[in-house]
Amino acid sequence: GGFLLLLLLWWLLVFFFWFWFLDFFTLTSAIEDDWSTHGHLQDNTLDVVKGFQENSKVPVKYVKETRQGLSYARNRGIAESNGKYVAFIDDDAIADRNWVAFLYEAFQRNGCDCIGGRIYLKPLREWPRWLKKELWGFLAYLDYGDEPFQVTDHYIHGTNMAFTREILDRVGVFNVHLGRTAYIPTGGEETALLEKILKAKGKVYYCPEAKVHHLVEGYKLKKKYFRRLHYLEGFNNGKAYNGEIKRHIFGVPLFIFPQFLRSLLRFFQNPTLRIQMNIWWYLGFIKGRTIWYRNNFSLQKIPK
Repeated sequence: GGFLLLLLLWWLLVFFFWFWFLDFFTLTSAIEDDWSTHGHLQDNTLDVVKGFQENSKVPVKYVKETRQGLSYARNRGIAESNGKYVAFIDDDAIADRNWVAFLYEAFQRNGCDCIGGRIYLKPLREWPRWLKKELWGFLAYLDYGDEPFQVTDHYIHGTNMAFTREILDRVGVFNVHLGRTAYIPTGGEETALLEKILKAKGKVYYCPEAKVHHLVEGYKLKKKYFRRLHYLEGFNNGKAYNGEIKRHIFGVPLFIFPQFLRSLLRFFQNPTLRIQMNIWWYLGFIKGRTIWYRNNFSLQKIPK
């Protein structure tokens, strides 16, 4: 609790200095507290925010969201704000001083509906040697280079993402059935919203100048975090899978089993963490499908 409070204080202090130098904008900062840190326990988040409100040069609004989950919190922030643009940053990320200015400039220059920026990693303990760059994306690392471009098939991350209010009014907000809840590190809500924007012919741009630094806590620098992340991702994909299934075993498509076996064989040949993550994804998917099958099968009425 004390460590997370320190991160929040750091984030708030950095924001104070950004807004000091960016007073030519009309800004509103909304902080959503969804109890995700302590669940049912009370903390002093409100006291911290009140202290920040007294010294901030821009309006700061504190919002208590009783429904846990990142999507609920983000959607509440969208509803409580009233600006033309809505930008998101995580509570464990620190933006560069001119972050807001670069986002605003990119919106004006490109006439776009959504912007994603660079995300650098800032570990809070020694970086393990096994954690190669190919795995950094699972910690929210994002860097597509120095040139901006229109996004059509690239991923942008919610740690550094901004929208026009017009596009959110048109396509909707984050799917509350997706996204992180408390300590369960699942996702998908950002990709789902991005796909809706692109499907609606919205324009999405990558802005390399808009940078944030994502603080990586120690527990995320362990192999078991990556395995659990993929198990939960597979589990959610299994429960939500809506593809055509002609043949299955307890709801699990038959084509999943040879893919799972191939991953096991590859692991015995080359036991890397990346292959382990694939194996755990399949285990999660199989578990998710069997639970879906059990729940739906139990609801079927037995004919008289």
